Amino acid sequence: MNTKKIYLGLGSNVGNRLNYLCEAVTELAHLPKTVLTAVSSIYETEPVGNVPQNQFLNCVVEVESSEEIVLFHAHTKEIERRIGRTKSVQWGPREIDIDLLLCGDEIITNGILNIPHAEISRRKFVLVPFCEIGGEAVHPIFKKTINEIFAECPDRHDVKKSEADTEQFKTQLKEFFVRTTC
Repeated sequence: MNTKKIYLGLGSNVGNRLNYLCEAVTELAHLPKTVLTAVSSIYETEPVGNVPQNQFLNCVVEVESSEEIVLFHAHTKEIERRIGRTKSVQWGPREIDIDLLLCGDEIITNGILNIPHAEISRRKFVLVPFCEIGGEAVHPIFKKTINEIFAECPDRHDVKKSEADTEQFKTQLKEFFVRTTC
């Protein structure tokens, strides 16, 4: 079966944010037909939108998977549910958010899935960690690398690498770090 490189954006701003990210990465590493290949550092970021809420912790994960993408997406939604994501307003607080950013050179817009993710080019909280582990990946619609998209990004929200959270994250996930730039 065809293996694809998939990039996912993870975020949390409710409760034990770092623990939620660790749980999500651990569960992603255990998905069928999937190998965890890279995890970015942890970044503390300002929330987007007009909903009052706490700062987010964000990271980007790279996996290689031969799982059919619709099934892979369903697994990510199940991971969110198991971790405890509750319904919220759009751009509101969340325990865990797992977004499929890119899946090889696939372009999918079917009402359930939008790959590449529609907001990549407008979100520094996605682009900064994405550049760290996959800056040379090419966006299949824009035909630009993630590094090039980041250079053009108009977003001015604050994105700060959290050294302490990154170190704790690495310690908790040590067994899954096949290749990482943390």
